[in-house]
Formats: sequence, C-alpha cells, structure tokens
Amino acid sequence: MFLLIACTATPSGDSSTSIDSDPLVDEVPLDWGVVSDCDSSQEGGFDAFYAEARNATLVVADEDLGPMVHGWYSRYFNDLELVHPDAVTDEQLEGNLFIVGSVADNSVLADLADALPANFEAERFTFGGYRYANPGDGIAFIHPSPHAEGKMLLLHVGNSFHGAYATFTVPTGQKNYQTVHGRGVAWQKGNFCVDAGPWTVDSGRDKDSRAD
Repeated sequence: MFLLIACTATPSGDSSTSIDSDPLVDEVPLDWGVVSDCDSSQEGGFDAFYAEARNATLVVADEDLGPMVHGWYSRYFNDLELVHPDAVTDEQLEGNLFIVGSVADNSVLADLADALPANFEAERFTFGGYRYANPGDGIAFIHPSPHAEGKMLLLHVGNSFHGAYATFTVPTGQKNYQTVHGRGVAWQKGNFCVDAGPWTVDSGRDKDSRAD
C-alpha cells in the first residue's frame, strides 16, 4: 500500500548539489548503518505497518502537514491519533509511531538517535553511504520500535518541510526504505538487513537512481 501525492517533480533546491560532504570533517561516519552483505532481508514494504499497527500515534509538529497526513492515512487505521512531538506521552512512545517532519521540528527523532539506520542532524541526514543535505531531501522507511518489542515505526522525515512532504510524492511499493531528492525524484530504495540489532542497509541490494 502506498499513497502517491501528485505534484510537480521539481527538487527543492539545486539538484546538482552534491549530497556527500567531506567525511574528514564530519563526526558521523558516512557508512552509518551500512553493511556489505547480510543473510536475510525484510520483505513486504510499508504494508506491514498498516496491517499490524491498527492503532498508532501520528507525531507531527507542522500545523499544516499534520492534518494533511492524518486525512490521507486515518482510513487505514482503527485509531490514528495526531499528536505534537512535545505532547507525546510515555505510553504513546511505547506504541506504534508514525513520525513525520524534520529533526529540527520533531523532538521524538532525537530519542531514536542510535537505534535507526539513518542518522538525522540539523538540515541533513546520513543514510546508505551518502549524506543528504539539500532542503528537499527526505527519507521514508519502516523499522521496529526501540521502545517496545513488537511495535513498529513508520518515518517520513526530511531536512525541511519540503523534504518531509516530498517523501509522500513517490511510490514506496514493496520496499522498506525510499529516499527522495525533491518532490517526485526518487533516489535510493531497498530492503533492510534484519539479522540483529538496528536494521541495516545492504549496500549491494538497494536501488540507487541518483545518476539517472
């Protein structure tokens, strides 16, 4: 299941700008969450979240984007509660979370710092061997919750409002993750390795369309 939002396929920012910054001056390893090979991968894409997380908390700070996403997705849940990041309770953190926004406006992302295959910083994130630093860059992925066994996370995160919104403009299909470089511009997509600990990216299995 995916929701494709029709809009102009124009990146927010200069699409010629490199997403890789100098690894010599960056504290976050460029290969954060990447492995060269693994024995298994999780198939099924985002459908697993909708099928298993019949009750979830939608965590969004933006007053425009929050109601918009809730309107798109609430029909797929028995109960999808819309909550501002500053108002999330401990009980909600231990449930299924649908997290939307940027690290600058969604404090819940900070609580997940070391438990995800993507590393989020102010105005950029590192994923799959690359740094995404354009305002229109974003990533959507499914992942087990580090707060409670058996619970899931669904994240649509960008470097800005535009990056977060852009993650809804490409089909996710049957993959676990999808990165975008502006609205309608898909780059990496693939499935995670799920052998142990935080799910990781198998660099040999994903699709990289950045050169297209």
